[in-house]
Amino acid sequence: MRIITPKLLIPALAVFMWSCGSDDNVPDGKVISPNFVQVYMIPDRIELYALDSPHERYISVAFSGTKYNNRQASMMVEFDKLAQKYNDLSYNEKLFPNTNLALGTDYSSVRITCDKPFDEGHPAGKSLGDVVWLCANSYKMFIESGYDTSYKFPDYVDDHWFFDRKTGLYPVFKVLDEVMVEDLTLIEPSPVLYFSETPEAPGDYLFTIEILSDEAPKLSGKVTVAFK
Repeated sequence: MRIITPKLLIPALAVFMWSCGSDDNVPDGKVISPNFVQVYMIPDRIELYALDSPHERYISVAFSGTKYNNRQASMMVEFDKLAQKYNDLSYNEKLFPNTNLALGTDYSSVRITCDKPFDEGHPAGKSLGDVVWLCANSYKMFIESGYDTSYKFPDYVDDHWFFDRKTGLYPVFKVLDEVMVEDLTLIEPSPVLYFSETPEAPGDYLFTIEILSDEAPKLSGKVTVAFK
């Protein structure tokens, strides 16, 4: 059995006391965070999935890429640049580590087209931006309000499953033709595209989705959706 001498015990106790007594450690596992968004993703690709429900159709857009958090020293330089970009610097409340994840790239628009006629007004290759809606959860309003928790969710949130009522998130629900960069800023990396209209003929339709930015390469993908 190894005996810890007083000479070895003092540094060990010092490390223990620092880890237990640090200001940003609290008993419930949460930490004091100066930033509400604790992880930023810089996407380099998207994956698309068709989502079925009895009467409606959706496309899930899953962003993937490099992540930067505010807990690892190797990531702090890039994380701090993004926190300053979005002025998320003074939250200073308790959060579980790595819980709030947002895109760190500002996208300006989403374009969707189909490989064959969708209906009389949408021949193959024409934009479907007037019948497809962006459904996303965004941290932008909460951060820009100074972390004000008194805002109320719009009534339409109760009518759609994809909106999250978590504190700090606000819904973005907008037809693609009207989407602007502010609607795609600080969103969670899992928005949904909702079809407000269905094609005239049932069958499988192949859609191409392009997500554009003035500061990063275009992201694109294809997905087949079955309409019955």
